[in-house]
Amino acid sequence: MTTGLCWRGLADTVPGFRPVEQQATFLLGARDLDAAEAILLRGSAISLVKVGQIPQELPGIVARASLADTLGYLHLDLDVLDPSVGHANYPPVADGLSLAQLSGAIAVIRAHVPLRAAALTSYAPEGDHNQAIARAAFAAIDAILGSGA
Repeated sequence: MTTGLCWRGLADTVPGFRPVEQQATFLLGARDLDAAEAILLRGSAISLVKVGQIPQELPGIVARASLADTLGYLHLDLDVLDPSVGHANYPPVADGLSLAQLSGAIAVIRAHVPLRAAALTSYAPEGDHNQAIARAAFAAIDAILGSGA
């Protein structure tokens, strides 16, 4: 919805809504896309950044985007984290980000664009038996706010 690819009717009800430019949108660490999502992304200007590219290659990828005078919004689905960190929801999907990779990615983003909003989503606390994902979420919030992680 944020980029204008779906829920257009609903977006039209939001006063002053303007979609985010796809060229300024980065999907980090997604690894469980269904066929329709993959086709939609291939046909868009959204940058899909694979887990193995984070954080080392991320600065170059972000630097290629035109982000002048942009205010950032970070949407963090906690299930981007690897199940070895914890289970954000079910079923967990292997080969996700470590907490260090997530913190590094957030630092790269903060270095290129001022973050003005963030959302943490895709969390089912009933599956987070040892609260590892809850702790990771607070570490991510610290990184988003620039407090470290």
